Amino acid sequence: LFSRIAGSGPPDARIVDMTRVPELGKHMDSILGLTGCQIRFMAQAKEATGLTLEKFKSTFFDCLQLQQEVSVQALPRPQVQSCWEDGKSPWEKYEKGAELGHGTY
Repeated sequence: LFSRIAGSGPPDARIVDMTRVPELGKHMDSILGLTGCQIRFMAQAKEATGLTLEKFKSTFFDCLQLQQEVSVQALPRPQVQSCWEDGKSPWEKYEKGAELGHGTY
C-alpha cells in the first residue's frame, strides 16, 4: 500500500508527499475500520515534510494496536476452534439471540 502511493525506488528513499498522505490515511481507516488514521499519518508526515516508510510502519502498527484494543481483544484461534468441539454451533452452545425483555433500554 505504501509503495503504491509513494512510488518506486529504494524503500528507505521513498516518501509519501504531504498532498497524498490524506488519501493514505483514508484508505487505512477503511481497511482497519477505524477513524483517525489520517490524522495520525498527517502528524507524522508534518515532522519530516512527508511520510517515510519507517514512520508509516510505526504509525500503521500503532493504529493496528488501537484497533485491537477497541475490539476488546479478538479471541485467540484455539478458543475459536474449541467452540465447535462438542458439535454445537456457538449459537446453540451460548443461546445467542434470546429475547432480553420488553420496553426501552
